[in-house]
Amino acid sequence: MQSSYWNIGFIEEDIKEVLRSDHLHIHWLQHPYKDRWFADPFFLRVDEHRIILLVEEFRYQDKKGRLTKLTVNRANYQLEDVKTILEEPTHLSFPFIYRKDDSVLIIPESSNSGQTDVYVYDEVTDEVKKISTFCHLPLTDAVLIDMPDGKQYVLSTKEPTPNKDHLQIYAADTERWKMTEIPLQDVLFDSRIARNAGDVFEVDGVMYRPAQDCNKGYGHGVVIQQISYHDGQFAFETIRTFFSDNPEFDMGYHTFNRMNGLIVMDAHGHRYKMANKMVKLLLMLYHL
Repeated sequence: MQSSYWNIGFIEEDIKEVLRSDHLHIHWLQHPYKDRWFADPFFLRVDEHRIILLVEEFRYQDKKGRLTKLTVNRANYQLEDVKTILEEPTHLSFPFIYRKDDSVLIIPESSNSGQTDVYVYDEVTDEVKKISTFCHLPLTDAVLIDMPDGKQYVLSTKEPTPNKDHLQIYAADTERWKMTEIPLQDVLFDSRIARNAGDVFEVDGVMYRPAQDCNKGYGHGVVIQQISYHDGQFAFETIRTFFSDNPEFDMGYHTFNRMNGLIVMDAHGHRYKMANKMVKLLLMLYHL
């Protein structure tokens, strides 16, 4: 039984202010659905009227995720349209978006299939077509980045230990849509913050990596790390960590992406709040 649920939220503050903040002012997506949740948001487009996202949609009856396009009214954050764009026999999530020339490519998390695939997405028709198997590795929340020296890399964790302290970095080639399957670098952190939480972004010429703090559980918090890169080697320094202070989403924050001055996140909480409170109370009484 799915005991947690997720929702998506938006932050209108400037990214520089957010990186100095201890509290996030989040406007939560408004929708009527009780049989599903939405998570892992990535921006397709943002303007003054509409927010278009690719997300993981999880229906409780299906017990697996699929990729869905959401159209959101920016004035009131009301969900206006839901459209499934990709469903596979196994679970899909984290629809990472990579733009190349005029094409939109999607590299979803599909570790249950044992491989990582690349799809091209037509924004006009909403058609999605697989173009390549990127690698035969069960990558978890992989991010593809272009560096100033022209090199391309994939940053990812992988099964069976996706939420621990090892981040692998691989060489990538978007001409052939292939990547190496042996890491160029294995980054060891001092805690469970290796898993990505969104796309790498840049502020004033400095690159940042959103990561997941999984020290108290999957998606407990979002870590922002400053990236240093020299002679093909990466280093990461944590500059900010965000934990949820919202009682409805007490299990944590999970994803962090930005576009055109807007930030999108997600958070999760207990689906059965009363039952969870009763369990906590019984545990307290047991330990008295």
